[in-house]
Amino acid sequence: MKRYSLLFLLVLTQLSFAQQTKAQLEKVGEKNFYRIRVSPEIRSASKINLGDLRIFDSKKNEVPYLIETQLQKTETNQFEAFSILSKSSVAKKTSTVIVENPKPKISELTLIIANSDVDKKLSISGSNDQKQWFGIANSIELFDMNDPNSTQVIQTIDFPLCAYKFLKIDFDDTKTLPVNVLQIGTTNSSFQLNEWEEIQPKNRFITQLPKEKKTLHQVVLNQPQSIEKIRIKVKLPTLFNREVSVYTLETKKVNNATTTHQEVLARFTLSSKGTNEFDIVPGKISELYIEIANEDNPPLEIESIQLYQKPMFLIAELNSNEEYTVITGDEKLFAPSYDLAHFENEIKNVAGEIKMTNAEQETSDKKVSEQPSFWQQPWFMWLCIIVAGITILYFSVGLAKDLKK
Repeated sequence: MKRYSLLFLLVLTQLSFAQQTKAQLEKVGEKNFYRIRVSPEIRSASKINLGDLRIFDSKKNEVPYLIETQLQKTETNQFEAFSILSKSSVAKKTSTVIVENPKPKISELTLIIANSDVDKKLSISGSNDQKQWFGIANSIELFDMNDPNSTQVIQTIDFPLCAYKFLKIDFDDTKTLPVNVLQIGTTNSSFQLNEWEEIQPKNRFITQLPKEKKTLHQVVLNQPQSIEKIRIKVKLPTLFNREVSVYTLETKKVNNATTTHQEVLARFTLSSKGTNEFDIVPGKISELYIEIANEDNPPLEIESIQLYQKPMFLIAELNSNEEYTVITGDEKLFAPSYDLAHFENEIKNVAGEIKMTNAEQETSDKKVSEQPSFWQQPWFMWLCIIVAGITILYFSVGLAKDLKK
């Protein structure tokens, strides 16, 4: 039988069964770096670290990418230019710029200045009629006004909060020539928190365990997913305080014996005083068990159990009018090594966020090689079978003779 098993395995090595999951990227309008949200379908088919994920363009060229795995704030800066009412200068003394302030209150200005290798001191004053001016700040210093990669620099100056309709900036030109102020305004910063990705379960089963005074909720997912957070909404009663254990069932085979044990992911107290959102040990999960200790209380009426994972993003440089495909699921692949890893801090401003679409799994049978070795040829397989049969027959005859003796 061992010989037949070996032959059977040799035959199976003729074929390799490859399962890969593919998805398309949304098209982009211009060439730039984009943030790509990794869909739950792709994450389910990939390794936890996405080491087997690759992006290809229409010509099958591999596209490098960075991975963002943490919840973080995305910052957007938008410059709002003010109207410059006048510019004037007194040689070797001062240069003055007056702007109109459209805001009810202001405490900072952003100056866009042509490149220069000088340091400057300035003062700021305010007025509501451009006739009588009042001091706001004095001896503000500007440094590092030379950018080797641009023809201009951005400087932000802070000063006490004020509500003047007009602002005047006086530059000290006693030691250096005037600087060329191109624009003056404010920079509006907005932050957007990357939200948690909710994973919809396939089914939820409830089992009451009266002898143990517990309730067991079994949550079944459509496909294995990395779950990192759980939220439980309780409908009734109004006041409650229960101990909860969240676990998965792990099956192991040792010495031909199969054993199942609980892998605890979290323990916490479910209470009407709290938000009832809890972190759990991350890992790919197909089924989740939530055990609630009721003590002598009636079971809780659970309205919903929500599962979440941290959003995962790829950052890649994409071209307009190009089609990109994401492929994952090859267990033989390891995390790629791209040059982009050395420029993570430089790639801060991305053009926007796009999604993966049309995720689907493909199964194909592929030959290991186009020209198999001689031991992979059919005639060699049949030869092995015949030799094995003759060998088994020889030993069987010899065994029968020994038994007769």
